[in-house]
Amino acid sequence: MVDHNDWNQPWFSQLNWVMGNLEKLDLDSNQKLVVAVIAYLNDTHSPFTPDIICEKTGLDDSVVFGVYDFLEAAGYGKTDTRNKQLYFNIEGLLELPTPDLDNPVSQSLIREFSMEFGRPLSGSEMERILQLADQYEEDTIIHALDEASAYNKRSLNYVEALLSGWKARGLDAVDIENGKR
Repeated sequence: MVDHNDWNQPWFSQLNWVMGNLEKLDLDSNQKLVVAVIAYLNDTHSPFTPDIICEKTGLDDSVVFGVYDFLEAAGYGKTDTRNKQLYFNIEGLLELPTPDLDNPVSQSLIREFSMEFGRPLSGSEMERILQLADQYEEDTIIHALDEASAYNKRSLNYVEALLSGWKARGLDAVDIENGKR
């Protein structure tokens, strides 16, 4: 599960998380649409008003208010203020089960990739990183990320290719640190 401390960090994309977990959310299509727009507005620090939600979704205001009521009643969200601006906090969605982000190694790897790539990661990228963490030592993954950055090849495909090549040659983190490639 994503840590509540991560939810409002600049590197974390609420919209990417929502889209990556959309099928797990026990919401109807209107509710999912409103949640996605709320996540977008939160990510972009855009003003939040029911009128903006109605405009972006094309939904009637009674439907939008019904979604707000449902989200608050289900504990998924609440209206709040941040920097003297109104926003809808959907942090309650984190209580839903998600991929194994409880693992501190996974969290640190995802944070490393996000910082190195200079952008929030998509749900599929996070999932691929979690799969890498199951196959390789964290140090080896970090070395591959560092090498990809050194060559200005900041892509998950490049990191995976490095790891695969190193594994085929029987190299581990110690070998990489000692300059063997």
